[in-house]
Amino acid sequence: MSRPSCMAFLAVAFLLVGRAVAATEVPLIWIATQTTAPAHLVRIALGRPHLSKALLKAQLKNDSDSPIVSYRIGWANVHLKEIELRKGTLISVREIKPGSVDDVSDQTVPFDASAERVIFFVAELAFADGSRWKANSEDIEHEASAPNPH
Repeated sequence: MSRPSCMAFLAVAFLLVGRAVAATEVPLIWIATQTTAPAHLVRIALGRPHLSKALLKAQLKNDSDSPIVSYRIGWANVHLKEIELRKGTLISVREIKPGSVDDVSDQTVPFDASAERVIFFVAELAFADGSRWKANSEDIEHEASAPNPH
């Protein structure tokens, strides 16, 4: 193969590889701050979204004065013109003591390839005293639509 033909071949190969990588690009992923919530996520780790579709690891910090006995994690798929809020399954736990951090159970999170960003948040909590808390969807949508996340 002549040098110009080799260069043309390499250019086409890089173009095709670049398109393949761009087509499987993962959206920007972050955690909602939820500064006024009684608990918040402090760490997340995802599997390969196009393979496992799972939230593999996360940690939940109890910022309240009451033990948490169940929680639900949520996520917002942020698109150019809309934000879709989703919730995972309700997870019951023995107790997450006030001030402590606990590992969140693995969660199935369907991967939305068309989302530009995904923001994870604490969607619901139940406490040992019987009280409950739910995230304000307007707060989550406001943070998810911010042009410059964390």
